[in-house]
Formats: sequence, structure tokens, C-alpha cells
Amino acid sequence: MEENVKTIKFLLLILVLTILLTYAVHLNIEMNILVLNSPWISNDFLFAIFSGGLASAVIALLLEIKQYRLNKISAKDQIFKNSALLYDEFSVIKYTLLRIKEQPDNIVSPQAFDIPLSICGQIQTSLQNIHYIPIWGSDKTKEAFIKTNELLTNSISPFFWDVKFIEQAVIYDKLLELKETGKSINPTYNSYYTKRTVDKLICDITPIVDEFTVCMNNLAKSLGRSEKWKQMYSDFAQYEENYNALSLEKYLGG
Repeated sequence: MEENVKTIKFLLLILVLTILLTYAVHLNIEMNILVLNSPWISNDFLFAIFSGGLASAVIALLLEIKQYRLNKISAKDQIFKNSALLYDEFSVIKYTLLRIKEQPDNIVSPQAFDIPLSICGQIQTSLQNIHYIPIWGSDKTKEAFIKTNELLTNSISPFFWDVKFIEQAVIYDKLLELKETGKSINPTYNSYYTKRTVDKLICDITPIVDEFTVCMNNLAKSLGRSEKWKQMYSDFAQYEENYNALSLEKYLGG
């Protein structure tokens, strides 16, 4: 979109110049201010050149505006799709942390976060590669997208790195148990370092998800996709309810 905007502004400048030059030659022909009638150049020749340039500039400008509109629609679709997908995967991380806390006797596996973290990393790259640029100044979509990117940079991305502390916590608990009892264990939520790490991560991610929800509401509104976002958010909430209710005992009918 950046190249489209630059080209449109350049063509607008050319358009204005050709309009002024064409009009100036037209006035010169009507008022005979400067008589140009040599074998090499004439008023009619200049008028033909500038009017032809004007017509070409108009056609080129219209084609570039059409391409810009197509790219703008595509950019908006990518912004919404990737932002919603990131929200979904980020919520999965939150639910996984809550599940660990709600089932304190289960073994904690740091690998449970590998897939959502990998997907989030890919989405983050995709969002950062989207260049949404209005022709003039800014608009509501641009402002909402900037807010979302700021949240991604300042809160969400650092949290991705924080989640990896679970792996260290598990190792610390294994070493602690080995030092104190000489036994090798698989740490659970009840283990010292694991519990403290999970609790801190839950405490950190909760306000980020809340802020992300606000950003998504504003972004969806600016993109004209409020109804679609409401349906997706409802699906996320239903997923959370099902996720919290899911357990092997319930699956087996226990």
C-alpha cells in the first residue's frame, strides 16, 4: 500500500501540472498572448501534448486508485483475520495455565505451550508485515491497528518469553526434590517453583487478555466487522466453557 500511496500522490501532482499547462495553452490560443507558429512548435502542438498527458494522467490515476482499493480491502481482511487468530491462540495459553492450576496433581508439561507459542509467533510476523496506509493522514482503522500493534509489542510479545520460564521452573523443582530427598520427580502445580511461576503468569496474562479484548472491539468496529467479531468472541467463550469442563473423567463418564 505504501507504493500505491506514493504513486497516487505523484500522479495527482502530474495531473495538476498537466491541467494548469493545458489551460494555459488554451488561454494563449484564445487570447493570442504569445504567438507560437514556427515549423518546430505551435500552440496546437503544445495543446495536443499537454491534453494527451492530462488524459494519460487521469487514466493512470484511476488505475492506481483501483489497485489501492483492492490492496486496502486485502490489508483489512488480513488485519482482522490475523488479529482474531492471535486472540484465539493467546486465549489458549491462558486456558492452559488455568487448567494447570485447576488440576494441581497433574504433571506439568512445558511442551503444552509449544504449539500455541509457535502459532502466535507466525501470526505476529504476519501482522508486522501488514502495511495499512491511508492516502491522507490517518483513519480509525489505522489508529486501532496501531493500538493493537503497541499491545503486541509492549505486552503480548514479552509474555511469550515469560511463558518459557515454566520450563525453568520444572527443572528447578526437579533439582530441588533431588537435592532434598534424592528422588527424581515430575513436578506438578503443587511444586514450589512451578506453582509460583504459573500463578505469576496467570496474574500477568489476565489484564493483557482484557486489554486485547478492548483492542479487538475497536479494531472490528473500525473495520466494519463488529457483528462477525461478536460471533467469534461468542465462539471463543463457548470454547473456554468447554475447555474448562473437559476432563478425562467426564469424557469416560466418571
